[in-house]
Amino acid sequence: MVREIVLIEGLPGHPTNVARMEGVEEVLKEYPGIKVLGRETGKWDEATGQQVMSNFWRLSLISTATGRRMVWQSARCRQ
Repeated sequence: MVREIVLIEGLPGHPTNVARMEGVEEVLKEYPGIKVLGRETGKWDEATGQQVMSNFWRLSLISTATGRRMVWQSARCRQ
């Protein structure tokens, strides 16, 4: 079971991002055993999101060793 998570959100202040982040926070309240290790914005930009993820790896916030960590990302939808 996942115990730790990092959050990569979209564009801060954008109504869609605000709704998504409120939603994820509401769901996480139902799982008090899950700890948020970090939260950063990817600005709905692929390169920025990759850099944020790279920073999380560098800071050792993400590890596959335990299999108990995951990433939640607010991604933009394309048509």
